[in-house]
Amino acid sequence: LMIKEEQNGIVSWDIPAGGLEVGESVEEAVVREVLEESKAIIKKPHLIRVFCFVQPQQTTINFLYKADLKKFEDKTIQYKAFDEVIEEVKLFNDLEIQEVIEQKKYEHALAKARLEVFLERSFLVADTRPVTIIQDN
Repeated sequence: LMIKEEQNGIVSWDIPAGGLEVGESVEEAVVREVLEESKAIIKKPHLIRVFCFVQPQQTTINFLYKADLKKFEDKTIQYKAFDEVIEEVKLFNDLEIQEVIEQKKYEHALAKARLEVFLERSFLVADTRPVTIIQDN
């Protein structure tokens, strides 16, 4: 499940992502962010990878989850979510994910790393040791 978004004038594809709200568990945030950004309903999120994303102005810890898709309508939508515009939500197959990677239609190195996890099926065995991703400028 991927979203096509425009942020700061850049159009790219990525998985739904976001931050924690006060008092919220990471799993609750995953369910909420997917719903907010894609209108999809997921269940049983489980952790499959941890990334330490190093950028010039900040370093963040990012958790990658896999979940069961309970409800989703594959359609083109457009709405504003905070500082980004969601243009489309779509289920991607392996060839489409590979195309996003090859054509660099992702926003940053972390987005690419997340897509590679799914493409390589390396999510079949959870590995929660942090992987460091450094953003090139």
